Amino acid sequence: MPLKPLAIANTYYFTLRLRHGRKRYLTDYPDVWFWALNRVQQELPTRINAFVLLPDHAHLIWTLPTKGGHVERCRRLCEEFSQELAKSTGASRRLHKANFKLFRSFYPSTPIHSVAQLHRLRDHLHHDPVRHGLVKAPEDWRHSSVSKFNNPAI
Repeated sequence: MPLKPLAIANTYYFTLRLRHGRKRYLTDYPDVWFWALNRVQQELPTRINAFVLLPDHAHLIWTLPTKGGHVERCRRLCEEFSQELAKSTGASRRLHKANFKLFRSFYPSTPIHSVAQLHRLRDHLHHDPVRHGLVKAPEDWRHSSVSKFNNPAI
């Protein structure tokens, strides 16, 4: 069995969805999202290969330092975002009283096994705002890594 290239080993594509599709928390509060992502990465390091934030869901491709642990990172990211959003909007008492959970508890993920698959999923991820009718071109969506990480060398 051939070994996986280091750039692909432990790499996953996944989606995080809000429980209520009408909410726009991710694009209304992207600073909270990135704060939560940085906080999780301090404790559970990852390399972000690509991302896109849409109003009601996010797609990410990340590489972990070791096999496994991507579900725990997803869960922690959702928790950190939810808690910080509740604090920053001043709604923490009301939201925590109602057992505030923004995200669905199922985190569908796809392990990436090849560079071609990585490129295909990265392109799919970056075109999601176009498919949802939010912009005409991926480069027009500001909540995306298309301009930062769209590197053919990955």
